[in-house]
This record gives sequence, structure tokens and C-alpha cells, in this order.
Amino acid sequence: GNDIPGGTRAVGGCSIFGGSPLPSFSVTSPASVAGDYDIQGAAFNPSGDVTTSGDLEAAVPNDGCAAIGASVAGNIAVIDRGGCSFIDKATNAQNAGAIGVLVVNNVAGAPINMGGAGSLNIPAVMIGQTEGDAIKAASNATASISLFSSSQNSYRWMVGEDSAAFGGAIRDMWNPTCMGDPDKVSSPLYACDPNGLDSGGVHSNSGIINHGFALMVDGGTFNGQNIAPIGLTKTSHLYWRTMSVYQTPVSGYADHAAALSTSCTDLIGNNLRTLSTNTDITALSGEVMTASDCDQVEKVILAVELNLQPVLCDFQTLLAQSPPAECGAGESAVAVLDQDFESGLGGWTVGSRAVVNPGTFDVPQWSVVGDLPLNVAGQAAFGADPIIGDCNADVEAGVNFLQSPAFIVPADALLSFEHSMSSEANWDGGNVKVSINGGAYQLVPAAAFIYNPYTGPLNASDNPMAGEPAWHGRDGGSFQSTWGESQIDLSSIASAGDEVEVRFEMGTDGCNGLIGWFVDNVKAFSCEVTVTDSDADGVPDDVDNCTAVANASQFDADGDGFGNACDTDVNNDCLINFLDISSFANAFNSSDPVHDFNVDGAVNFLDFFVLTPSFGGQPGPSALAQCAL
Repeated sequence: GNDIPGGTRAVGGCSIFGGSPLPSFSVTSPASVAGDYDIQGAAFNPSGDVTTSGDLEAAVPNDGCAAIGASVAGNIAVIDRGGCSFIDKATNAQNAGAIGVLVVNNVAGAPINMGGAGSLNIPAVMIGQTEGDAIKAASNATASISLFSSSQNSYRWMVGEDSAAFGGAIRDMWNPTCMGDPDKVSSPLYACDPNGLDSGGVHSNSGIINHGFALMVDGGTFNGQNIAPIGLTKTSHLYWRTMSVYQTPVSGYADHAAALSTSCTDLIGNNLRTLSTNTDITALSGEVMTASDCDQVEKVILAVELNLQPVLCDFQTLLAQSPPAECGAGESAVAVLDQDFESGLGGWTVGSRAVVNPGTFDVPQWSVVGDLPLNVAGQAAFGADPIIGDCNADVEAGVNFLQSPAFIVPADALLSFEHSMSSEANWDGGNVKVSINGGAYQLVPAAAFIYNPYTGPLNASDNPMAGEPAWHGRDGGSFQSTWGESQIDLSSIASAGDEVEVRFEMGTDGCNGLIGWFVDNVKAFSCEVTVTDSDADGVPDDVDNCTAVANASQFDADGDGFGNACDTDVNNDCLINFLDISSFANAFNSSDPVHDFNVDGAVNFLDFFVLTPSFGGQPGPSALAQCAL
């Protein structure tokens, strides 16, 4: 805050002390790939306004990490990312006579601003992998690259400009795009980080929060919002309360927006303390948060789009969300193991194995917890993946497990469970193992899964489960994972009659983490044909000659498919009327079996009481016969 010059900056401009307005890149031919593209520039680009046009020529070698062939002379060299530093690639191209450099990203997602100390005489830009591959595949492509100069003579809102390690500023909070970072959620510079290599693009996407902070302090017009400044003291108190009271390690942009709004309301009317690095400071600043200040906070939330989703990333859930029915039509699950953890572990046990350094291993054992991800109600088992350890003196590598009681496998057995994984992608994760008839625990193979198999193998590391297939990572664009159901064909790895124990193992490497693995509703079962007995007489409906009247004997005196208990149609004309009453009267006080509706050996008033309610109706219903009038 004390750097000179340090005056306020105009909206949209870049500082002459770091960064530059976004360059432009346009393909002019062929028509199949012609157009303007989202690209990033380089820290080592020449200063001032620069435009160069020419043919696009692939570098040889394609990664540009050694001396490049003369074919790029007078052309824009197309070079693949990877293998060496960006400035080495661009320097080799310049030495070969190239007039510009187009670096094609080697991973999916948005291009990045290319770092590197020094300055070259030709412009260099990076393009996304998909777009770059399409341009490389086109024949005789021509393009132009333009650089634009910075103009604002101020250090204000620059980050890292005094650090020798960085060689200059690495962030611009006032205009993050000057350093290749997004200034709002819908920015094409938003880093999707689909493989979780940068914790959701934290080293770039923090530009959105940075921008919001700067706009609150200095005000300005951005993205259709005219924001009045509330100053550094109010903004600092607001962000401190937001982070210290309401946010958690897994808060996202929408959570941040809600926390800002709530914190501002909390602070209305408070005379805020003077800002100081002295923890004992009690002096009041005289600045009081007002409702009008909170209106500006809401405008900032709209301006940087904290409540929008980055739709360009097309984020996917870690676990698929449409599991097949566990049993087929007419079947129901008969469970031999069924645990929802609502009453604790309930006979399940926990433990650890293969701990690399027991003296430093602090990863908590599996436990039953509430407060489940995404506000799911109830309790679940939880295997932690905490952010601890340093991979050196404090090594957290080991495996914690949750183990079921033994159960006998039925024929055609299945295993299902619901879970939510939020782990350090590629390094920490969990899988399922089984012990059969007291044998060693073996990994449930991916081939045994009916639905939602493992994410993929864990990277080589000191994690004892390294190389094993496992669930790891989290939903795209989130620190958490949506719940999903996995289904396993247990009969493919164990035979009917085997005694089996199931073990959920969570493996961690020496340091870092995220949240952990939630597991719930674990069930081992077989699917059996559903038997319905509506009248509870012990005879299934599908073979019952009176499905609505209990008649365990199934006595049918006239053999018409309707049991006596529901067949007062004694003349078998499918209508109970006066003809049946007349016939009953003639048989009264006899032992005639056709008129003995209650099957007690005598035709009497008890049978008459069966007959009269059915008058005007039809016999049945029966699974063995039906009337058609």
C-alpha cells in the first residue's frame, strides 16, 4: 500500500509495472478454422503495441526444446507445450527467424499466461489444446497476433511486485486479466482444471475474489454494475468476518457470496477497529458499516458473478447419478448385511495397516459422523483425508479401514453402497476389498462392478495403496462430491455359502489431503421373487383361488376355479342373484359342499351371511379363473 506511484486506477486498464491487456489471435485462413480465439500471452513478450501476421508453420522439433529448423523463418512458429520452459521455446523460435510463436496447450481446458524472465522481440501466445489441434490439422493456415501496451502508472493492486523470487508482479487484483487470470466467473480465462492438478484452478481463479475485493475498496463500473467505494477498512473487516466465521475449507463461490452478504448485515452499525498488524489494537476507526455499504457488496457479487456456474467447463460429478434398479420387476432384495450407521458402527470394526511412520501418522480412524456433504440427512461412516503432513518429517502415509462383520453369501449375491469421495485427486483414495472364508483381503476388481466402478489408479507415491484402482478426487468445480451408488456383482468373486467380510480402505500419502470418504447404506443381498399374499392365508396371490378372502384350504367344491369362500355363484352363471338364493334355500340345513361357503360341513346361517353381501356381484377374485359377462 506504500508503493509509489500508487494512485487509483481506471477500470479496465493494466499497470505498466506488470501484466498487459490480453493479446489477440486471429486465424485468417483457411475458412474451416478462421476466426478469433481465446488465448493467453507471455510475461516475456515485447512491450508496446505489436502486430505480426504470417503463415503458421509447425516447429521441428514440435516441442521447440532444441534448435528449431529453418522452416519457421518469416512465419509464426507453432510449438507444443511441454518438455522445457516457455521462454526457451520462444527463444529457439526467435533464433530460427520466426516472427511470432503460437504455443498449443497439452492438457484440456483454458490456456494459461506463460511465465519466464526476460524479454523477446517477437510476440508469443498460448491457445487451448482442442483449438490448437484443429489449427495444426488445417493446411496452409495464416494468422495474426497483436499485443497491446499497458498505460496505468500505478502499483496499486499489484501482488508480488517486490519479490525477487517472482521477478515482478504475479497478480493484478484490479484487473486480473492483465496477468491472465479471470475477472468474473464467465471469463474465458476461467481455469477449469478438469484433472484436479491445481485444486480447481486456485492459482488463477482466485482472480475473481481478488477483483471483488478491489472493486469494494475503490469502486468502479464493471459488468453492468456501478459500484460506489466502501474503502479498505470496511472491506477488510467484511472479508475477515466472512472467512473466519462463515467459510470452511470447502466453500465455493456461491458460499462466499452468501457469507459476504451475511457478514455485511452482521457489521451494520458497528464502529470498526482501525486496521493494524498489532494484535492488541483497540482503537476505533470511526468508520461504521451501513445498509448502503451492503448494497455495494451485493453489486460486487453480481459484477464478478459469484452465484453463476462456470458453464464453459461442463463440470461432471465424480460418481454417475442413474444407478439401475437393484432387483428386477417382481423381485425384492433379501439382505444378509444391511448397515445405515444411524445407530453407530453396529458391529463394524475399524483399524489401520501399512502405516509408513506410526510416530507421525495422525489421520483419524473411520468413525460415524453427521453433517454430511451437500446437506444429506442422517449419519454415515467417514474415512478422513485431512490436509496434514509435510511428506518429510511429518509423514501421513498409511491405510485406515472400515470392516464389516462376517456374513454368508447367498446365491446370486450383490453388494451396494452409497458414497461421496472428496480426496486429493490421484494421490489419496479408497477402494473395496473382501476376505473370503477367512482368507487374505483381496481387491474387488473393476470387472465385478455393475455400476460406478473406481475412478482410476492412484499415482506412485508412499501411499500403501499406490497403483491400486480407487475412487479419488471430487466433483468438477467443487471441493465436494455428489453422493452416488456403486453396485457390485458379489457372486462373481464369492460362491454361495462362502463366509465374507467387506472392507472399505482409505489410503493416504505423506502429506496434503482434502476431506475424505463418506460411506452409507451398505447392503449385501440377493434378489428373490416377490411373494404377495393379500389375504394373509399362506397362499400366494398368483395361485390363490380367492385372493381377497382367506381360505387356506383352497376348497373348491364345483371345481370352477373359484374357492368356496368367494364363490356364492352356485349356478356358475357369473352373477350372484335370486337364482343362487333360491338354490341356497333348497340346500339349507344340508351338508351340500357347493353351498357350504365357510367349509364347516353344514349349510346354515353362517353361509347365508357369506352369500348376502355378495348379492349382485360376481364370484372371486381368483388367480385361477375369471368371469366375463
